[in-house]
Amino acid sequence: QYSTKNNPFRAIVEDGLGAFWLADSRGNVVKFNYDLKKTAQISISQSRVYGIINDIEKKSLYCTTSKGELYEVNSLHQKKLLGTLQDRSPLYALYQDRQQNLWIESEHFGIVKFDGRRFQTGLFPRKDYTFWPFAENAIIFEDINKRLWVNLKKHGLAFYDAGQEKMVDLSLNTQELNRTLSKVIQEVYYDPNG
Repeated sequence: QYSTKNNPFRAIVEDGLGAFWLADSRGNVVKFNYDLKKTAQISISQSRVYGIINDIEKKSLYCTTSKGELYEVNSLHQKKLLGTLQDRSPLYALYQDRQQNLWIESEHFGIVKFDGRRFQTGLFPRKDYTFWPFAENAIIFEDINKRLWVNLKKHGLAFYDAGQEKMVDLSLNTQELNRTLSKVIQEVYYDPNG
């Protein structure tokens, strides 16, 4: 038995192998099969689990917590702490690009990058970007040229400049657009043709 009544879940992901996983507010990830029967529960942290995704090769899950932790859970249900933000501020929704970097919403740093070894903060000015634990805050996607884009909802549209290792906010960058782009962009759709 598993009840979400007194233990709300923060995120859900289907693993492509016949099960789906819930990230709950008690620091667990809980696995269910398609008949809604609980098959596993893994204690991740002493804090809330906010984000959960499959890795692109479907070999493991990545989870974020309210204490700035990033965990990996492998197919044997073993967890491994990959890193913790220095200030231990919350990490929320996450996205994995084709180079297997993780891009994660953080409460204090906007979007942070995790390259498998370390967190890269400072991609955005800290004072301008504050997130809350809802997956719809930021939409992250890659274009056909492997450029990463971030729709920050009320904070504008940005892309990652790999050469400068920073985000370029198009709502502030009028040279590229030759006009001002609204900071409030609710939806971005990227078509298959680029």
